[in-house]
Amino acid sequence: MKNETVKTFVKKFDEAKEQIIDIDVVLPDYYPEVNQILKCSASLSAEGVTFAGDKLSIAGNAFVTVVFTGEEGTVRVYEATQKYTKLIQCDNLSDGDKCFVTQEVTQLNYKATGPRRLEIRTTASVRAAVFSGEKIDVLSDFENKFIEQRCENLDFFGIEAAQSVSFTVSDTVKLPDGINGDAELISASCELIVREKKVIKNKVMLKGSCNSEFIVSQPGAGIKKFAAEVPFTEITEIYGAEEDGECAVCACCAEPKLAFKAMNGGNDVAFSADVQASVFVMRKETVTAAVDAFSVKGKTNTEISELHCISAIVPVDTTADTSVEADTYDSTTSEIVAAYVDNIRHGISQTGGNSTLNGTAVMNAAVKNSAGAISVISRTASFTCSLPEAADYFVNAACSRISAEIVGNGKIKFFASFAVNGFGLSTEKRSVITDGTVSDDRTETEASGIALYYAHSGEKLWDIAKKNKCRVSVLKELNNLESEDVVQSCALIFPVGV
Repeated sequence: MKNETVKTFVKKFDEAKEQIIDIDVVLPDYYPEVNQILKCSASLSAEGVTFAGDKLSIAGNAFVTVVFTGEEGTVRVYEATQKYTKLIQCDNLSDGDKCFVTQEVTQLNYKATGPRRLEIRTTASVRAAVFSGEKIDVLSDFENKFIEQRCENLDFFGIEAAQSVSFTVSDTVKLPDGINGDAELISASCELIVREKKVIKNKVMLKGSCNSEFIVSQPGAGIKKFAAEVPFTEITEIYGAEEDGECAVCACCAEPKLAFKAMNGGNDVAFSADVQASVFVMRKETVTAAVDAFSVKGKTNTEISELHCISAIVPVDTTADTSVEADTYDSTTSEIVAAYVDNIRHGISQTGGNSTLNGTAVMNAAVKNSAGAISVISRTASFTCSLPEAADYFVNAACSRISAEIVGNGKIKFFASFAVNGFGLSTEKRSVITDGTVSDDRTETEASGIALYYAHSGEKLWDIAKKNKCRVSVLKELNNLESEDVVQSCALIFPVGV
């Protein structure tokens, strides 16, 4: 008999709480007075999670971007950051517990309360899930003439490390013709793509790129749009990450920025993106474990969990539902000055074992007509994403890229994609024998008689044998059976007095 130690984990807490973040923005004197707010968007990032007694303490940042018009119709942008701390009651916390956090902006209200003053209130849903690691002894192999066992290959997942990480991607970006250091950034969007993940002892290496798209205002040339792809390599310290662990990166987001400074004659600008991500390292062990055994005592119904990392970019169907009519605009005398997304909503539906994320978002375009007047045109679009089968999901959905263009005949068409990141957790109960011990040491004797058992179609010989304390091989031999499944209802004989 062999007891093999494996690692697994169980979910001990999962709860979502509302978080309200108030931001009072006072624009510097060199900014124009606010005439019209074209765009206000917010995103959240978790900087870290600590256990404080019986509470979870989640520290994070709220990032707010405001695009507005000033005097004479000039378009300006202002960004603000507000720190926040969320405490969530959670009993029975212990050292070694892992916590994953997902956040979603549920409501955003804003108003101008003065020539250069804005009041912004963000309401968010902060969800925290705590997992506790366990080591269990699984009965994986034993031999005894009078004991039968059934074995299966089972996968055990142990979370070695989990951490919210933040880092900055920086580089220089070459500007296209027609844009120089006098330009001003109006809006930006970014797809963060992780192409390679590697676990080093107590470290995780991430390689990928920030694929960004920018809308800028160039004096004398109007509104311009260009794209940039910036590669990155980041090595992050994560305590507990072992060499042979498997790494998953979830809930990645990036806030791209450009610093328009005269570099190389005004052709290059400094690029940076503040990246937020949840990283966890897990270990997968496959063990041939006893899931049933005769005359063996042990704990059963051990929970075996399986993790699925979810990461997808979902494009919006631009031909179906993202065009809007705007009769007062045309492609020769009007221009898009900003494009953005707000009011993102998503939920998960399950049908016949298939899981789907369904979401909607409001896409907006600020358009300037030939007279210099700016209006905002909105359109609601839907997006879907197929998910691996799981019982619980921890998923974020955010807009990763948005742009718009006037395509003629007064029609504006949006182009957008949404990043879906997170993980799914499947948990099933299996009759795994743990801490197994043989309950009796019988010696071989001859049967004193036989008895009848009326079996029903579909029953398993293993279950019948266990119920009647008889070996499967004996049942098959006495009843001239080849299969372990009862094909049709019948009477089976089995020995008694052994």
